[in-house]
Amino acid sequence: MAEIERLREMARQHFSLAKDIGETFLLEGDYRSQWAAQLLAEGRREEARRQAEQAEVAYGSRLNQSSPNYNLGLLYLNLNDPAKARAFLERFLVLAPQDPLAAEVRRLLAGL
Repeated sequence: MAEIERLREMARQHFSLAKDIGETFLLEGDYRSQWAAQLLAEGRREEARRQAEQAEVAYGSRLNQSSPNYNLGLLYLNLNDPAKARAFLERFLVLAPQDPLAAEVRRLLAGL
């Protein structure tokens, strides 16, 4: 019985660590998305594109959530990459069709 409890505790710790790591990647993706937007505002398109690509990697397994898809969709839209923008914005709508931003995303997609 003690062995089962020990294994359960180990599983809880591993789950907690995995959750913390996932949240760290989500924050890194947000940071890189924001940094890319700042670089775009400064006219540094190639640097912004590299940051967008790194944000995409950082979001990684979190692309099953709506906000990373929205962030990347807008970012690629501003980078004049309509194919990537469309893919991320459409994924956003699949994940969050009733989100308050959904109407804006539909409008953006109609313009692509």
